[in-house]
Amino acid sequence: MAYLGVVSPDRSVCSYVAALDQVVLVSNSLYQLGYLVNVAKGKKPALASQDEYIFFRDRYARSEKEDAALLVLTDATIRRWCGPQ
Repeated sequence: MAYLGVVSPDRSVCSYVAALDQVVLVSNSLYQLGYLVNVAKGKKPALASQDEYIFFRDRYARSEKEDAALLVLTDATIRRWCGPQ
């Protein structure tokens, strides 16, 4: 899949973008961009199928008038970010 990317030497600027059908994918990680492509193609599970997302979406129902976004940080993400590595 074709994509465009901009990365500065110190990675203070790092952005990748790709278009797939009617969806534009933007990420600061080339690995994540590849994962998003695989989700869009049905090769990997989407966040919307994960238990934590379902729990939060049930708890905080979507409101078209009030919602601008919903950010979900899974336990796995927090463990990875705050872990010993």
